Amino acid sequence: MKGSGHIDTIQALPQQAKVALCSALRYIKASKQQTERKIRPKLTVALMKSAYNQTTKDFQLPKVTSKSEFDALLARLEECSLITVDSRNAKVDARDRNVTINVKSADVKFALEDNPVLKCLLKKRKKAASLYV
Repeated sequence: MKGSGHIDTIQALPQQAKVALCSALRYIKASKQQTERKIRPKLTVALMKSAYNQTTKDFQLPKVTSKSEFDALLARLEECSLITVDSRNAKVDARDRNVTINVKSADVKFALEDNPVLKCLLKKRKKAASLYV
């Protein structure tokens, strides 16, 4: 097993939370490919939801449909310390709050290596420009 305490946590997540986490990582990767700079791309709740919707559409996966269900997925990921949703500024709309991923992509890949569908989510590439609009 790799050196991260997140491996067991990721493996224990419900399927939809795993898909949401993989979608966020796919978005970050696609954003980095679009820019030649090594700047960390900005990820907000709205962008994460968009990435999740696009991933479930591209891979024909079932998805949560309501805002409250997606918020519950985010809360679960945050409870497990896999992401952090910035809530310091109460004036910012919830959709515009920044999301920080607290786990390495390699750890997620390792944790999901026994799940062919989710493993494929992290491997399959599309043109970065068309991934998330």
